Amino acid sequence: MSAPRPSRAHFQEGQWSRDAFRFIRSVDGVAARRRTGSKRWLELRAAPIHFFSRFGEFALAERFLDIRPGLSVLDIGSPKIFGMILSRRYPIQIWLTDIWEDEVRSWEALAAASSWNRPEIHFQSCDARRTGYPDDTFDRVYSVSVLEHIEEGDWVAMGEICRILKPGGVAVVSVPFSRRHQEQGIRGHIYGRKGARGEPLFLQRIYDGDTLRARLIAPSRLAVIEAVALGISEGWLMKFFGFNLRESRSRLNWLNKYLYFASLPFAAFFPALSRSYRFIANPSLLPASPYYFDLVLKMQKPSADRQTVVPPAPKISFLPADFPEGSH
Repeated sequence: MSAPRPSRAHFQEGQWSRDAFRFIRSVDGVAARRRTGSKRWLELRAAPIHFFSRFGEFALAERFLDIRPGLSVLDIGSPKIFGMILSRRYPIQIWLTDIWEDEVRSWEALAAASSWNRPEIHFQSCDARRTGYPDDTFDRVYSVSVLEHIEEGDWVAMGEICRILKPGGVAVVSVPFSRRHQEQGIRGHIYGRKGARGEPLFLQRIYDGDTLRARLIAPSRLAVIEAVALGISEGWLMKFFGFNLRESRSRLNWLNKYLYFASLPFAAFFPALSRSYRFIANPSLLPASPYYFDLVLKMQKPSADRQTVVPPAPKISFLPADFPEGSH
């Protein structure tokens, strides 16, 4: 019998928030400030889960990973608080990786200063396109809101996930998804990168159905088992922030520079805000004009010959209507 479709009850926003703050309380603050710097430590204390959309992504990723004791799990560039909570909930070997070396060092220092630390948690800096791990190494691989930030080679990263995943293993990825493909740039700095004066940096790619299949699904040679979309319409929340993905990148620059820090005092309300995210268990029912979606994919490597050709995923279609009754 197949597992039931996820519902809003699976998200447990309050539990994720409590576990995140439990981790922060487990850290020796003096040691953390000394090893990571006061600014970084204060940011993490205020908002260990730094955006409200993460609650739904984390809950779905945990469910899709179907973690059992003794499994080997690899994180590729995801928010590290997710991996720390997984390591607390399950007796697993977990590798937390990132291309941003400062991020890896900061979290390694935080873990070392925490009572949650244990030998089964490993930190490593590596490129998602060339991880350096042997073939068929991990039972589970996940990458939450990462692939869209790879300017060139997101398809290479998907092939790498397939290579290092054991036959029969499960990969979970989440990416922004909309009806229209977009590539966005930003001036200033982002994720440890700084552009030349006046020159925009690549920020992210918003996938549509065609680019999702061409850049992620087909190159991965993984079978899509399940897909769930989380999103928000252009309602009061986005009007409040005065921000729309179709508008000029100047607003992206403003958000990158100020909104994150301005939002920290309101981090306690992020679990409640996450409930404004609409939930769709069937991506074919995506509305005609969403503001933004996070698409969470559960994918599996064929358990037989690794060269088995995986049939293409079913076409993701759109209906020119809003959510039907009961799909939230």
